[in-house]
Amino acid sequence: DGDGPALTPGAGVLAAALHFWQLPHFFSLAWICRDDYRKGGYQMLTLMDKTGKRTAACALRNCIYLLPLGFLAQKYNVATEEFTYVSAALTTVMACSALVFYTNPSVETARILFRASLIHLPLYMGSLLWFRRPVGSVEDVAAGEVRGAQ
Repeated sequence: DGDGPALTPGAGVLAAALHFWQLPHFFSLAWICRDDYRKGGYQMLTLMDKTGKRTAACALRNCIYLLPLGFLAQKYNVATEEFTYVSAALTTVMACSALVFYTNPSVETARILFRASLIHLPLYMGSLLWFRRPVGSVEDVAAGEVRGAQ
């Protein structure tokens, strides 16, 4: 073709994980620091959201979007079945902290979500690395799918 390499499933899972993780992380921090953003003149969702429900709903929604990524990683031979379970457990913990923020929006509950996000990312990425299926692994060859092959 000459158009360059296509996006691999592994790159898609990684990009989606980082995208959906960053929003609960950011929204919780933005709620904690909303007075600083106001003083700095930044226009943020948290400044328009007096109750915190909208901000917390955005955070919760993106935690929920993280849930199927472990299954997709397994389906597309990016990671093993064990990653699916670890991913689901880690993401459920973060989603529960987002639910706490949603049910009772406050600086304290936003801080709980923020801390959960700080724990989630390295454990999630470390698990993805630990349980990865390398390109050209035995499972790929057996399935007749060597990623990256022309």
